[in-house]
Amino acid sequence: MKAKSISQVLPEERLAEDIYAGDTLIIKKGTKMTPRLINRLKKRGIKELKVIEPNTSTAANENQPNTMGITATQPLETNRGQYSEEELGKHFFHILEKIGYEYRYGKLLNRKETVLFLKQLFINIHKNYGITDTLSALYKWDSYAYIHSFDVFVLGSLMAEKLTVTDLETCAAGFLFHDIGKIETPREILHKQAKLTGAEFKQIQKHTTDGERLLQSLGYEQLGAFARSHHERLDGSGYPDGLSGGQLPLELRILSIVDVFSALTLKRAYKEEVPAYEAIKILLKDQKQFDWHILYHFIDALMIYPYDATVLLSNNEQAKISSVSKYYPTVPQVRLLKGGGDFSLPTNFSLTVQKILAFQPKSDEQLFREFLDNLSSGDQNEVKALYQTLSDGLHYHHIFEKILFPAVAKLNQMAAIDELSSVAYHKSTQIVTELLIQIEQETERYTTCRSSALILYPAKETAYLYARLLSGFLRLEAVQAKLVTESAANLNQYFFSDKQPADHILLLNFPNDDPDSFMNQYPRLALSSFNEYNTQVLQELFQKNKRVFIDIIATDSVIQV
Repeated sequence: MKAKSISQVLPEERLAEDIYAGDTLIIKKGTKMTPRLINRLKKRGIKELKVIEPNTSTAANENQPNTMGITATQPLETNRGQYSEEELGKHFFHILEKIGYEYRYGKLLNRKETVLFLKQLFINIHKNYGITDTLSALYKWDSYAYIHSFDVFVLGSLMAEKLTVTDLETCAAGFLFHDIGKIETPREILHKQAKLTGAEFKQIQKHTTDGERLLQSLGYEQLGAFARSHHERLDGSGYPDGLSGGQLPLELRILSIVDVFSALTLKRAYKEEVPAYEAIKILLKDQKQFDWHILYHFIDALMIYPYDATVLLSNNEQAKISSVSKYYPTVPQVRLLKGGGDFSLPTNFSLTVQKILAFQPKSDEQLFREFLDNLSSGDQNEVKALYQTLSDGLHYHHIFEKILFPAVAKLNQMAAIDELSSVAYHKSTQIVTELLIQIEQETERYTTCRSSALILYPAKETAYLYARLLSGFLRLEAVQAKLVTESAANLNQYFFSDKQPADHILLLNFPNDDPDSFMNQYPRLALSSFNEYNTQVLQELFQKNKRVFIDIIATDSVIQV
């Protein structure tokens, strides 16, 4: 630890001590400094900081690899009574300091009494439950699953106390052990960077029943219920039993919310964390799946609110959240409903958000229209952000069916009636191509192409975009495709030649093209979507034919998730 003048503190250095404004904790120990944060501290009149020196053990530990992109510590390999309360307490704080940042937890941990309550609860569970060695086994199998379980324990226990759950210790233990079934999930699935296939998703869903079976075999049937049912949802859309409404007790309603929040906001080696306010927006968007009463309590406890939420300020005025910072989400910008411009809430917390009043999430149709608007205007950053939101939870086949194909159809329709200039269309084509490349990169490690295809398409940019889309989709079907522009020479060389340059030759045809008479000699597919039916027909055509005509039917589709 080294004391430095605020003007000497460098970005990337980490704080060695908590920083308080009066009795309010404003920055936690271990926080990485940024130019903006240093400037804010200067404005607060802070002259000196204590930072962690590079050669300390903390900095050394940060360079050790793990599966989640943050420094973790192995849980104590303990059964009942083997470790002192002091050792367990140190272990608790060692984990908490790695994940308990204000940009994730908001104001949840600002009171010393709250942290001490959690520490004692953690100690009690380790003393009273003789199965905590299974947590060590979980860490060795998947360190992220262990840290996530600890995170859920912290978030869930505080909500359970706030909502006066009767048996708090059993509930907290259920939160801590909820993911124990992942011990039996294959590592290659737990650590897979790309989206899961349908079969892999079914495999990972088994961790719920595997966890229940394990805990029951160890004599903890009550905890088994947490493992089995933490993916159930209020509207019956969850698994494994499709429970709904009154079938879900308070404890499980809390667990379903904090489990999703933790999974979204924790960083992994291959996935950036979602900002807390975005995670809350996702929960609010799916609020039919969650108990909105508990969800609103959770949001108010964090004091982190999403953009466009209607809130009540501590001076009893109503406002809209107009902007939220990823690293300072508890001091958002707001706009009073009675009128006036945007302003930032003061960093001394003299004016704060008291509670959330309402939030109207955008539908998938609205988000898709925004996606199209930004795609046609060439705003790459907004397109990528909206793509992430729209594609969340979708398998890759569905991304092509519900997002990319409808978007390309609309772009081509706009270009055909001169609603989109050639320059704007070219920019949009580049953005779509980059999304397709992103998908290819995400799936590369898990795709082994078993056959090849040659796609012949008319020499125009609108046709290229469909050809590129088809190529990306075929890759999901383990077909490596090459694109060639259609011309008399290429038709003679590739389509009519006895030589077979690829396993399959595809010729794209468009509504405004004049069909040649020879087309009727070959099997044809009218492709208006990458839905399950068309995918099956395409697979059947590939099994029986070397040459296939594909008629592109452009429809004005809108996403339906």
